[in-house]
Amino acid sequence: MRVFYLIVLFILVGLDCICAQVDTVYQEVNPFEGQKLGFSLVDSWPQYPGGAVGIAKFVASNTKYPQEALNDSVQGTVIVSYLIQVDGSIGDVKVVKSVHPALDAEAVRVIRLMEQWKPAIQKGKPVKLMMNQQFNFRQ
Repeated sequence: MRVFYLIVLFILVGLDCICAQVDTVYQEVNPFEGQKLGFSLVDSWPQYPGGAVGIAKFVASNTKYPQEALNDSVQGTVIVSYLIQVDGSIGDVKVVKSVHPALDAEAVRVIRLMEQWKPAIQKGKPVKLMMNQQFNFRQ
């Protein structure tokens, strides 16, 4: 009987250790702590006029390779994040992945030129939503 109690005790202690480890694994780290962010799961995603094809056409026709970057033979991928506001306007534009100041500035400029989106919908109401746009600069 004593062996049975010892086995149960080891199992309980072992489970307690496992639970403690699981709790630490799933702790969330928010790099934007203190900032109000939009939703990441919504009932209806924001829509740009013309959809994904419209965005691709807009980016392709409005992006100009900066002369400074051409002179320096700089190329790469810039990623820009932006917030689609509840009215569909663009706000809080930030470079997430930088390559060169001239390329970063061009990507931000193009995002700020975008026309108004149809905003995301959550529980029947428009909400803010963070989006990312990738710019591939190749010579």
